[in-house]
Amino acid sequence: MLPIIEWQALTLGAAAGFEVPAMALVAMPDGMPPALLVERFDIRRGDNDMRFLALEDFASVLGVPTSAKYDGTIERVARAVRPLSTDPDADLLLILKRAVRPG
Repeated sequence: MLPIIEWQALTLGAAAGFEVPAMALVAMPDGMPPALLVERFDIRRGDNDMRFLALEDFASVLGVPTSAKYDGTIERVARAVRPLSTDPDADLLLILKRAVRPG
């Protein structure tokens, strides 16, 4: 049911005012759960789009196999970010705020 959970998270993010890519749940055959279809957001929108889009999946940062991708904790994320950050204190505070931000 992970696609449904991710769709809900994107929908809630949009409702909270975050910019999220276009997305949809797509019915799948043979009783399979729906698939999540997400518009590419990691490519430039035109020749004048000067945004720097650098993305990294925490599964690859943490060096975990795909099967363990969703087994992490916020503490493990924070420990991985510290040595990679150019401003560890600010980034760790941001991680904490996002983890405990009240609705």
